[in-house]
Formats: sequence, structure tokens, C-alpha cells
Amino acid sequence: RRFRTHEARTAAALADKTLVKLGGLLTNVRQRVVGKGPRSGQKWATATLGDKTATLGVVIFSEAFGRHRDLVANDAIVALEGRIDRSRGEPSVIVDRVLAVDELDRHLASRIELDLVGGPDGDTLEPIMQTLEQTLRGAAGNGGRTVEVLLHVHDGDRCVALKPNRLRVTPKAPLLDELERMLGPGHVRLVGRDTPA
Repeated sequence: RRFRTHEARTAAALADKTLVKLGGLLTNVRQRVVGKGPRSGQKWATATLGDKTATLGVVIFSEAFGRHRDLVANDAIVALEGRIDRSRGEPSVIVDRVLAVDELDRHLASRIELDLVGGPDGDTLEPIMQTLEQTLRGAAGNGGRTVEVLLHVHDGDRCVALKPNRLRVTPKAPLLDELERMLGPGHVRLVGRDTPA
């Protein structure tokens, strides 16, 4: 719900070329092959995307299909970005990007917020800070879209927010899992314009 701009029913009523973000279940997936032209021999696909309001045809041309072919399957729950196409009578969506639902938070995030909490016995945060720094520096700019890091250091009754200078990391699952292992459940949050803090 945070990702999409429209439901299928309302998207079907939009003007030609309107940009949309939709989510739902893919059915009637049919892979096809380009017959002529510079993309001859490349695969593309048509499908139906359904949500609780309606179904809508989608077209995934060869360039987008090549990038997202693993996600384009019957009964896959996905999010799509594209634009409305009315050139064939019935409205459909020309898809630019397909996202797995479990990837949406990472896709929408603009920062990772980490809570570092000192122990009840006055345990020092220094060892965890050193390990955390090594882990984050190792993930800095590690392929893909990067996000900033914000640390919330809780020491007794005080909380200080720190933003490491020029540190941006790629929020891939292995990094997020490692951070949660180090800091504990609930101490790693992906936050962005479209995600709740």
C-alpha cells in the first residue's frame, strides 16, 4: 500500500501515459519473442495484474523483461512501475520495473536507522561501535542504490543521534541480517519518504 499510487480499478480510468505504481497478483503470464527489428529474438511478456479492486493487462517489453524475468511468473505477488497505455483500446500498463514485495522496503528506503543501546550495567558501547563501523564500511557503496546511515546511541537516559560523514551503504538483505544480529531485533529500521519511521 505504501508503494502504490493507484489500485487497478482507478488506474484503468487514468489518461494515456500516466505514471503508475501498482501491486497485485500476476496471472495469465505469456512469454513472447520479438519477431522483427533490432530486438528480434528477445523475449517479452504479457500478463494480467489483479488486486482486490480489478484486473489490468500489463505488457513487459524486452528491456524490462530482461531485467525482471525472474519475477514475471504466474501467481507472483509483485509491485510494478509503468505507464498507462490506451493505444490498444482497453487500458493496460507498459511496465518499466517489477519489484518483489519483499524488496519494497529496501527499494523505498533513503536511510538505515540503527539503535545502539548500552547495557543496564553500564556496559560500554565502544566494542560494538568498532564492529559496527567495520561492517558498515565494508558495505559502503557495495553495488546498487545506496542509503545514508543514522545511529541512535542510547546510553542510560541519554540518546544521541549520529550521522557518519559521507557513509552510504547498499541495504541488501545480508547486511540487514548482520546488523540485526549485532544490535538485536527491532534495532534496525529502513526509513524513507514512503516508509514509516
